[in-house]
Amino acid sequence: MTNSEAKKNALKLIDEIIELFNEETIRNFIDEPIEKALNIFNFDLKGLVTYRTFIHYTGSFVKGLYEHIPWCLQKPSKDQACAEAMHLLEADYQSSQFRGYDAAFLDARNPSLNGLEFVLVQLSEIIKTRLRMKYARWVYVSRIECVDWHTRCSMAEILIARWKLFLPPDILMCSPVQLADHIPDLIDILGSADNMVSEMLGADTAWIFHETYK
Repeated sequence: MTNSEAKKNALKLIDEIIELFNEETIRNFIDEPIEKALNIFNFDLKGLVTYRTFIHYTGSFVKGLYEHIPWCLQKPSKDQACAEAMHLLEADYQSSQFRGYDAAFLDARNPSLNGLEFVLVQLSEIIKTRLRMKYARWVYVSRIECVDWHTRCSMAEILIARWKLFLPPDILMCSPVQLADHIPDLIDILGSADNMVSEMLGADTAWIFHETYK
């Protein structure tokens, strides 16, 4: 591949990555289907939550959630959804004082927290976070890891040129060749810089920055 071809391909890939990491794109792809599943889920539970009903409802919620995500090709069975709900709550649920599945169960039995609905909202946020991480990994694999070394060098060169005013000095001291295998890390740094710029400028003026440093 010639240098011009590598640069052309690098520009195309960078534009695709920027579009794929656009917050509106991610919300449409991940957040909105999850929120829709949450809004239509039936919370009509009579009586105190038991372990049996807790497993049933959290599993039913996870199963229904994945059915609302079009790009999830593998839809879990009820048993698989119950197992995943238990795993996610044990790994990531955080109450005001405790962590894990038992903390989630206690919160579901707490009427002052709106019980089961409160836990399912937290579970939906856990799943959002995990799917966003999987999504980011897919973007990196499909747009960076699968391309040749010369294209990755061109991508690093373009990213440095566009954002040099907001990159730390130790990164600017590196050559594109040194950064060719670290483009996801470079994009993460630029993403943090982008967030800071947006906060400083405000939503109404942040687009000026992006147009200026394209």
